[in-house]
Amino acid sequence: MKKILILNTTGMGYEGISSVIMNYIENMDLDQISLNVAVVPTTKPELIERIEKRATAYLLPKKKQDTKGYIRELTKLLKTGIDVFHIHGNSGMMLMEVLIAKRCHIKNIIVHCHNTTCDHPLISNILKHPMKWFSNELISCSTASGKWLYGKSRHIVLNNAINIDRFTFNKEIRNNCRKEFEISDEILIGHIGHFTEQKNHNFLIDIFMEIHKSNSNTKLLLVSIGPKMEEIKKKVSDLGLSDSVIFAGQRSDVDRIYQAIDLFLMPSKWEGLPVVMLEAQAAALPLVVSDVITRDAKCTDRVTYLSLNDSPASWAETVLEQTEKFSDRTADVKTQIAEAGFDIKIQAAKLKEIYFKEV
Repeated sequence: MKKILILNTTGMGYEGISSVIMNYIENMDLDQISLNVAVVPTTKPELIERIEKRATAYLLPKKKQDTKGYIRELTKLLKTGIDVFHIHGNSGMMLMEVLIAKRCHIKNIIVHCHNTTCDHPLISNILKHPMKWFSNELISCSTASGKWLYGKSRHIVLNNAINIDRFTFNKEIRNNCRKEFEISDEILIGHIGHFTEQKNHNFLIDIFMEIHKSNSNTKLLLVSIGPKMEEIKKKVSDLGLSDSVIFAGQRSDVDRIYQAIDLFLMPSKWEGLPVVMLEAQAAALPLVVSDVITRDAKCTDRVTYLSLNDSPASWAETVLEQTEKFSDRTADVKTQIAEAGFDIKIQAAKLKEIYFKEV
């Protein structure tokens, strides 16, 4: 029996990395495996409940608020017979967890990169070298993500795969979800992403302003929370868009959200391989995204890449064109997504092999 500890250095919530972790937990064959997942005080009870259907959840203090407590409790946890420590993050700052694991004599230490930059790239660039040296396995979510953090070091690309069936278009769910948000015949543009600099909500609102100028029968649905949310709410109010922009907060039913919207808009400043892009494609949605996002995430012809240097008006024009072009949601996209390597069952089997690899 292999005892695995999985830790998200950004904390377990409903953002991208946590979604990836949950997809793997819920779809992995657990024969000869004991999964253990670190959670933080802000982790929602319903998410902990989901985790504990397949694994054991362990509470750790938040690293930034109580660093000493975090180190102490993580050390205790690692000394309970953990065989494999799977660390998820965005940068070389995963070195802290790697060194704690090394001190606890963990046999197999895995670091897993999910992005192509971070908030502190200079520090990350210094720390990534010892992080790589003391780790047994390096994993990235995409070729670009691996190149950014690991350079020429040998690493494995493990796709941010999804359960495709969960997001397959369903007209009844669409109608019910739109009714919940009081949407009738309006074109509903959607975005799911934490309110941070990375997700570029300021530019997203500029785009929607142009969309709404061209077609007043449009609304924007924003899902998630984050440090920049109040700033964006003020901008929406200042632009007179309050009646046309819906702040839905943090949701556990994003599979329903994809059914309700008509196009997924994602003008991110940087990304690894965003799970939300895969989920939106599985729901047969058209997507308009920034060209900083890896082409590895494109599984269907419904994805359009645009430059962040293009004007909001240019983005708006493309959004309205793509919404009309791909209004039919009955297309069979499942095969395309699976063939692109994003079927979670296949990828979860690969991860299990990594867990059992001799080191």
